[in-house]
Amino acid sequence: MVFDDEVESLLSEDSGDEVEDSSLGDGNSSSGESSTAYASSGKDEFREVRNFTRKETKNVETWRDLVTGVLVITATFVTMASFIYLSRNETETFLLAFDQYVVTIKDTAVDLENSIDDSFTAVTDSITAHAQTSESVFPFVTVPFFEVHGHHARDISHVDFFSFCPLVAEANRQAWEDYSVFNQWWVQGDQIETYTTAEQVAIVTNETEQKIPSNIYRIDEQGHRTVNLGHPPYAPRWQISPPPSDVIVVNYDVLSTDTVKAIFDAMVVTNSPVMSGIVDNRLLQSAGVTEEAPSSLLVFPVYQNFNYSTPDIVGFLEVLFNWKTFLSLLLPEGQGGVYYVLQTSCGDEYTFENTNGEIIYIGPGDHHDIIYDRHVVTVDLITQPNITTSNNTTDTHICDYTVDVYPSAELRREFSTMIPEVFTFIVAASFFLMAFFFFTYDKFVQRRNEKVVRQAAKTNAIVSSLFPTNVRDRLFGGDNQSQKSKKTMGSSQGGGRGRLKNFLTDNMSANNSESGGGGASVGGGSVKSSDQPIADLFPHCTVLFADIVGFTAWSSMREPTQVFRLLESIYHAFDEIAKRRKVFKVETIGDCYVAVTGLPEPNKHHALVMAKFARDCMYKMHDVTRSLEVMLGPDTGDLTMRFGLHSGPVTAGVLRGERSRFQLFGDTVNTASRMESTGKKGCIHVSLETAEEVKESGKGAWLKERADKVTAKGKGEMVTYWLSLSDHSSNGDGLSEVGSFAPDNVSLDASTGNELIENASVKNAEDKKASYSGTVNRKKDLSGKNARLIEWNVDILQRVLRQIAAKRQVTDRGHFGKVSDKVHFGKGSDSKGKLAVEHAKPEMVLEEVCEVIQLPKFNSKVAGAIQRAEEVALPSDVSMQLHDFVAELAGMYHDNPFHNFEHASHVTMSVVKLLSRIVAPADLEYDDSNITNEKKLMKNIASKMHDHTYGITSDPLTQFSVVLSGLIHDVDHDGVTNAQLVKEETELAIRYKGKSVAEQNSVDRSWNLLMEPRFKKLRDAICGTEAEFARFRQLVVNSVMATDIVDKELKELRNGRWDKAFKGEFVETDPSIDINRKATIVIEHLIQASDISHTMQHWHIYRKWNERLFMEMYRAYRDGRAEKDPSEFWYKGEIGFFTFYIIPLAKKLKECGVFGVSSDEYLNYATKNLAEWKTKGEEVTKDMLERVKAEYGEEPLDS
Repeated sequence: MVFDDEVESLLSEDSGDEVEDSSLGDGNSSSGESSTAYASSGKDEFREVRNFTRKETKNVETWRDLVTGVLVITATFVTMASFIYLSRNETETFLLAFDQYVVTIKDTAVDLENSIDDSFTAVTDSITAHAQTSESVFPFVTVPFFEVHGHHARDISHVDFFSFCPLVAEANRQAWEDYSVFNQWWVQGDQIETYTTAEQVAIVTNETEQKIPSNIYRIDEQGHRTVNLGHPPYAPRWQISPPPSDVIVVNYDVLSTDTVKAIFDAMVVTNSPVMSGIVDNRLLQSAGVTEEAPSSLLVFPVYQNFNYSTPDIVGFLEVLFNWKTFLSLLLPEGQGGVYYVLQTSCGDEYTFENTNGEIIYIGPGDHHDIIYDRHVVTVDLITQPNITTSNNTTDTHICDYTVDVYPSAELRREFSTMIPEVFTFIVAASFFLMAFFFFTYDKFVQRRNEKVVRQAAKTNAIVSSLFPTNVRDRLFGGDNQSQKSKKTMGSSQGGGRGRLKNFLTDNMSANNSESGGGGASVGGGSVKSSDQPIADLFPHCTVLFADIVGFTAWSSMREPTQVFRLLESIYHAFDEIAKRRKVFKVETIGDCYVAVTGLPEPNKHHALVMAKFARDCMYKMHDVTRSLEVMLGPDTGDLTMRFGLHSGPVTAGVLRGERSRFQLFGDTVNTASRMESTGKKGCIHVSLETAEEVKESGKGAWLKERADKVTAKGKGEMVTYWLSLSDHSSNGDGLSEVGSFAPDNVSLDASTGNELIENASVKNAEDKKASYSGTVNRKKDLSGKNARLIEWNVDILQRVLRQIAAKRQVTDRGHFGKVSDKVHFGKGSDSKGKLAVEHAKPEMVLEEVCEVIQLPKFNSKVAGAIQRAEEVALPSDVSMQLHDFVAELAGMYHDNPFHNFEHASHVTMSVVKLLSRIVAPADLEYDDSNITNEKKLMKNIASKMHDHTYGITSDPLTQFSVVLSGLIHDVDHDGVTNAQLVKEETELAIRYKGKSVAEQNSVDRSWNLLMEPRFKKLRDAICGTEAEFARFRQLVVNSVMATDIVDKELKELRNGRWDKAFKGEFVETDPSIDINRKATIVIEHLIQASDISHTMQHWHIYRKWNERLFMEMYRAYRDGRAEKDPSEFWYKGEIGFFTFYIIPLAKKLKECGVFGVSSDEYLNYATKNLAEWKTKGEEVTKDMLERVKAEYGEEPLDS
C-alpha cells in the first residue's frame, strides 16, 4: 500500500513523464499517438486512486501501526539499555588506563629531575677537580676533553645544550680576554670529538680560521654586539657542549640578560641549582640554538674547591632545558593519547599532545579537548623555594612548574570496541525476527496495493497519451460496459488493466482461441466476441497530411543518424504546435505527418484551426531546416513541406489486436492524402469541402481556386483551392488573412496566386556571385544559404582541426621525417615577410603530383587522443581565421550554374561521408575475445582500423587535407572546360602549358590565400612542422589534381598505379611503400567519386546537378565558348559517361575494400540512374533545353 503523498507523487511523476514523452513525439513512429492536450487531469486520476486505497487499507493500516509501535518501543528500550551498559564498561576501562598513565608520569618526572641534577653536578665537580689538579686559578680554567664529560651528561639528562660560564671580575677582564684568545684550542679539539671530517672542513670554510671574539661582549637593544658591559662580575660563555659550529657564541656575557642575572642571583642566595621561567627564543639565539617549543634555563653553581661548608662560587653551568624533550620522556616509547598543559606560577600555559609516543607542540595556551576536563590530573614538576633579592622582592623570572594531564580521543579509541554496537544489533535483530512473520504478511499486502496503484497510474498515463479520453475510458471499462451495475474502482481497474495489456503486448499466445475460450484471436491478441469494438463516427473533422518535399533525395546523401535528427527535430516542433493549437496528432509514417481536428471533442472551427496549424508548421519547418543546415549540410535549408487538407466525417477508433493503435478510417482520410500528393511544395492544398468550411466561417479571402483540376480515385475531377494565411494569426487569438509562408523563390500571397510553385527556378539573391579579378577578393552577400554553407564547412573543418590538435598533444613534432626537396609551399610569406618554407620550386603544380605519399605509422596514443578530440578547444583566433579563410574561398567561386560554391560544399559533404564510412566499415571483423581490458581493446580495434584503411583513419592531417581539397577543387572555375581555355590561349592556359589548367589554378589561388600572413595561426594549427606542411601540400595537390578526369595522360598514370596496388602486378620490397601507394590511390578515388557524387545518388539529386551542368555548358555555347550545343550530345554523352567512367569508378570504390556499405550504395545508385536515364534521358534533355532557351528568351522547341 502506498501512503497518500506517495501516491500523489507517483502519479504526478508517471503521468508527467508519459505526457512529456508524448509531446516530444517519435519522428519515426508509425503507431497511434495523441496530443497531450487530451490527457486526463492528473488530479482526477490521483483522487480516484487515493479514495480506492483509503477504503481498502484503513483497517490494515491501524493494526499495523499498533503492532509496529509496540515493537519499536520495546526494541528501543532494550537495545538502548544494552548499549549504555556496555559503553559504560568501556569508559571505566579507559579511565583505569589513564590513571595508570598518570602514575607512570609522576614517577618518571621525579626520576628525570634526579638524573638532571646528578648529571650536571658531576660536570661541575669535574671542573673544580681539574682546576685543583692543574693548579689553575679561576676564571683561567679550561677543561681538556670537555665534550667527553658534556656528551655523557647530555645523554643522561636529555639536554641539547649547556655551557660553562666562569665569573670574571673587572680587574681580570683584560687578562681573561687575552687568556681566551690564547686558549681557544679547546674548540677545535672538541669539534674533532664531535663532528665528522667533512663537517669540520665545512666549519673551517665557513668560519674564517675559527677565531673566537677577542672581547667579552653583549647584545644591545638594536641587536648589535658591544663591549660596553654592565656591572661586574661578568660571565663569558666559555666551554660549550656540544662544541659550537659558530664560535661567535663564545665570550658572550650571559649575565647581560635579565633572566640569567635573576636566576644567577637566586643561585647565589640558595647555593643550589635554579630554573628560570619560559625564556624568550631570542635569548636562545645568542647560544646558537633555534627552538619553537618553550624552553627554560637551568644554572648549576661551580665552586672554587670542595669545601662545601664555606662554598665559593666561581662560575656556573648554563643549561638549556627543553620542555618538549622532557615531556616526551614521561611515558614509555610508543605510548600516548594524552594532552600536557604545562603551567608556570608566573602565569604561562603551553599545550603539548602525545600521539603514538610522539610529542607535538600545539602552542601557547590551553588547547586540550574540553570533553575530558573532568579527568584532569595535575603533576608537580619543579618547585623552587621562595627566593627574595636583596631588596626583599620576589623575582618574576623564577617560576614553579606543574603539568595538567588530560586524556585524548586517541586514548579513548584504544579502548573503544564494536562490542556495544554488535550486541545492540543482536538484540535488535532478535526483535526483528520476532516480528518477521507479521511484517512479511504486511509486506505482501503492501506490495499488492503498490502494484495496484502503480498500474493504475501508469495505465492512465499511457492510455491518456495514446488515445483520446473517451477511448481511454472505454478501454478501461472492458466487460463493465455490459454490466453497468458494476461501477466500483476495483472492477474498473482490473478490467481496464487487462484490456490494455491485451492490445499493447506483442507476444500474446494465440493458443487462447484454440483452447475453446470462446474468443477470436485477432492479430495475436485475444478479443472476446462479446466486446463492442472501440470505434466512433465523428461527422465534422478536418484531416491533414503533410509530406516533406525532396526528403527521399536528401536522405540518400545522409547518414542514418542525420536523417533521424532531422525528422525528430521537425516532428517535435510540430507536436508542440499541435499541443498549442489543440490539434490531435494521429501518426507519422516516414516523412509524412498526419493530424486531425474535430475529435475527440467537436469543434465547429475545425477547418480554421487546422489551417492555422498547417501555416504554423510551414513556418516552423522553414526555421528548423535553416537552423539544422549548419549541422546536416547543404540542401537542408531547401527542404519544404506539402500540405493537404480535407474536411468530412471520420471513423476513428482502436483496431484491437497486435500493436494496436488509434486510427482514422474513411473517405475523408483518403481524400486528404490525395490533396497532399497532388499539392505543390510550400503550399497548403485544400479540398472544396474544407474551402466551404472556411468560407462559412467568413474567411473566404484565405482561398485561391486552383486553375487546374485534380483527379481522385472514385471522385473524378475535383475543384481544389490554395490556402494562404498571414503570420499575424500565429498567436492564436484571431484568424486574420494574408499570404502563406513560401520558400525563397515562391510567393503564396492570395493576390498573386500559387500557380508558380514548381516552375519557379529563380536563383536566390545570396547565391549571386560577382566576378573575381586580380588578387582582390570581391565583396559579396554572405547572408542566407551561402552563409549557412560557409558555417557548415567551417564546422566540418573545425572537427578535423580538433583531432589534429589532440594528436599534437600526445606526439613529438617532426615525427614524419625529412621534407622532400621537391615540395613547393607557395608564394605566401610569414609575419616577418620571409617565405614560409623555402625549397626548390617546380614550375607547375602538376609537376608536384607523386605516386606515393607517406602516411604516419600507427600510434596508440594518437588513436586514443583522437577519440577525445571533442574535448579539445580550438583557440578563438584559429577559429576566426578558419572562418575568414572559408568565406574568402566562397568569394573566389564564380556565379556558375554548376561549378560554384554550393557544388564545392556538395563535394565536401560526400568526402566527409566517405571518410566516415572508412572510419567504420561494415565488413571489418574483430577477434577480441581474449582481450578483457577496455583500453587494450580500443587500441587493438584502432590498430586494425589503421591497417585496414592503410593509415587514413589514424591521421587527422590526411583527412583535413582531403576535406579541404573538396572545398577548393573548383576555386576560380570560369565555367568552361580546360580544352576551351587551351583553345582560347588564355593566360592561365599559357601559364600551365595547357595541362589541367583549371585544377592547377584552383590549387595556386587557394594555396596563396592560405599562405597570406593573416592566416598564419591557421597554418600553425594545421601543421606543426615542415614535414607535416610538406605532406599537407602533397595531399592537397594529389587530391585536387585527381579531379581532372579528362586528361588522358593523368588517367593512364592513375590506372597504372591502381593496377600496381590492387591487382598484384608489382611487388615492393618495402611493404610500407605498397601500403602508402594504396592509401594515395584510395584518397584520389575518394575525391573523384565525391566530385561526381551526384551521379551516384538519388535520381532527383542527379537530375538537379545534371541540369545545372547542362545550363552551364549551354551558357558557354551561347557565349561562344563551346563548339557544340550540349543538347546534341547530352543524352548519349551521359550514357557513355556512366558506362565508361562512373560505374567503373563505383566498382573501384568497392574493390579497394575500405568504404563498407557506401561502395554498394554508390554502385547501386549509379546503376539505377543509368537505367533511368536510358528511359527518360531524351525527354529530360528536351525539357532542359526548353527551359534554358526560355531563360535566355530564345524560341522554344516545336512540340
